[in-house]
Amino acid sequence: MTASGAMFGYRDRSEEEIRDISFVKFTNSTWSDPQTISNDNWNIPGCPVNGPRMTSLGNTVATAWFTAAEGNAKVKIAFANSESFSESIIIDETSPLGRVDVILLDKQTAIVSWLDNEGTPAIKYRTIKSDGTMTEPVIVSETSESRGSGFPQMTIHSKNIYFAWTDYKEESGSKVLLSKLGL
Repeated sequence: MTASGAMFGYRDRSEEEIRDISFVKFTNSTWSDPQTISNDNWNIPGCPVNGPRMTSLGNTVATAWFTAAEGNAKVKIAFANSESFSESIIIDETSPLGRVDVILLDKQTAIVSWLDNEGTPAIKYRTIKSDGTMTEPVIVSETSESRGSGFPQMTIHSKNIYFAWTDYKEESGSKVLLSKLGL
């Protein structure tokens, strides 16, 4: 929800199997026509599990997503003022598996988390400004790359960021873990 109405982000699909991220807005009791956030041109003849995450603060919107266009895995973000999105910014292109989440700290600053497979699979996050400046990635926890590990989530409460994820081990099953980061 933005101050001017609902906005919904999703992975769109063309007849040519291009899977770019698009959005629609709900204003005056009507949904807008779809608009593309970023022309990644990811051609994949199947359903990628990774969808976008979208968050808002007032009329500022941040959308983060995973793409593997041309075989190059990336996590990206774009900021919007509820009308149009900025040029996308690459968050990570080392070995991301996706499973992103995003929260806004203020109207220019977001935190993006994702699952990475550089060496040992891990949940990482970094802070990024709308001008493209960002911190180095931080590891929240090692995890499993299996689907059983799910999609890590973040939320902000009382000047703390909470990360929640499924710790999945084939031999012992799964449990939900939580980590707190003070701002």
